[in-house]
Amino acid sequence: MAAENTELPSKEQLQRLKSLQGTDKGLFKLACFSVIEGYMREKLGKQNDFAISFPKLLDMFKARYSSNTPREYMLIKDLIKNHQGTNPVRHRFANCSDEEAIGAIYLFNEFAKTYKLPNQTEIEKMSKALDIWLTRKSPVETAAELEKAIKQIKSLSEQNNDMLEKVTKLGQLQTQLDAMSSKLKALQFDYDQQITSSKKDKERIDQLRKAKNEEEQKNLKVQKELQTQLEKLSDAEDYIQNLNRMTSYTRTRYDFEQSLVHLTKEQESIVNQVKFNRDFLIKGSAGTGKSLVLLKTLEKLLAEQTGSLFEADRNKSIKLITFTHSLEKYNRYIASLMKIGEIQFAEKGNLITTSEAYISKIIKAAFPEKNLTYLMEKVEIEGLEDIRLNPLEKDIWTELDKFILPKCITKKEYCEEMIARTGMRKAQNEASRKKIWDYVEKIFEVWEKSAEWYSAFAAYKLATMDFKVPDELCVDYLFVDEAQDLTAATLRILKSSVREAVILAGDNDQSIFQPGFTWSRAGLDVSGATRILNINF
Repeated sequence: MAAENTELPSKEQLQRLKSLQGTDKGLFKLACFSVIEGYMREKLGKQNDFAISFPKLLDMFKARYSSNTPREYMLIKDLIKNHQGTNPVRHRFANCSDEEAIGAIYLFNEFAKTYKLPNQTEIEKMSKALDIWLTRKSPVETAAELEKAIKQIKSLSEQNNDMLEKVTKLGQLQTQLDAMSSKLKALQFDYDQQITSSKKDKERIDQLRKAKNEEEQKNLKVQKELQTQLEKLSDAEDYIQNLNRMTSYTRTRYDFEQSLVHLTKEQESIVNQVKFNRDFLIKGSAGTGKSLVLLKTLEKLLAEQTGSLFEADRNKSIKLITFTHSLEKYNRYIASLMKIGEIQFAEKGNLITTSEAYISKIIKAAFPEKNLTYLMEKVEIEGLEDIRLNPLEKDIWTELDKFILPKCITKKEYCEEMIARTGMRKAQNEASRKKIWDYVEKIFEVWEKSAEWYSAFAAYKLATMDFKVPDELCVDYLFVDEAQDLTAATLRILKSSVREAVILAGDNDQSIFQPGFTWSRAGLDVSGATRILNINF
């Protein structure tokens, strides 16, 4: 029978750790550091040498296994700082905040990735809790305990004008107490050695034991006096402890945020290849970091404009659009971490917005008297709804909504050129196509007269007509995230509003989302200007 794999951290340990998650936050944080400590002790062969402190253990571990990277250096600093925050849990059975517990998960996950701990999948399951940090709420909003710490720091500062003096004195007393403890240990060791070497000299041994006891009593008396003085400075100790909690948490949160904007070599290579004299497409599946690469490309453009000698280049207008509000919020968050400010764009509106908001303004400029709706109304047309008379009824609405409108299909393309309907489930011959188009034209006639237009119909009308987008709605450079969610009609409208270039990020295989989609049909030429992200990070 094969020996059981006992490599730490084991699956059993991680399951126990996961069972604590969401229950007692203080014990969970302490347990995270215990698992890290257990792993280091196993690797160093120091399982039972508990005299070695956590910081010392980290130094020893780093000396043997370090890769000497800046990220590892910050991880070690954060581990030491955050480990201090476990003292109140160990010594006073205190609890900690949600944010501090999430910080512990982040550090544990970073340690696991840096030193390639076993059972990574189990560790990553716990790391899902990090998603809450993507909301970027402040500690006051997200953690009552940290809010309490902030209030206590403020209260203690207001009540004690001499807080700085108290903190200084606290530090001095703690240093004295540590020195006394060290001195006592050294004396005890020296006396013990003398007693051992005196062997059978009973009188000498008695003298040494008496002297040792006197020294111990004298030192203990001084230590007690120092402890009494320290107790009088408990408010200063609380002040420092709360500051430590806040600084260790914010430092960890900062490192988490910086990890979100750190490019891989592959991502950096693609950013470097993007040119702004033509349309460009960045492709990749979910998790490859398309949004980050798009933002880094935007950052690159801003840097080029800042460094330009020409005033005209510095005044180029830029927009980044996303398909959903949640993606808009995420991009704003990442942009803020990258310090891509919006002050310089204030006179032209926000730098980041949704495609819906952007395109709606253009449609409104083209059709000011029309209101938009996002539900397709199946209007009543004679003979259309009677399936016995018109077996194509369902086909007509499907053809209209899934093929003709989103892909800007004209009558000539559909009926004469017999354009391929790639991805559509049911084949349509020449006769059925002509019949379908007859009804499409009737539907268009009814829609035209309505005061409320289906948004896809409005986009189709605009994309197939000769309309010049007003200059105030145009931009020089447009960045489009998750472009696979936009139709060819929508992308045509976007392209018509851009003076210089469109930079897009989209899925590896757009046809999965939109059967028969082509970039050329969307009015974009990305041939030779497409790069693919392959690594999921």
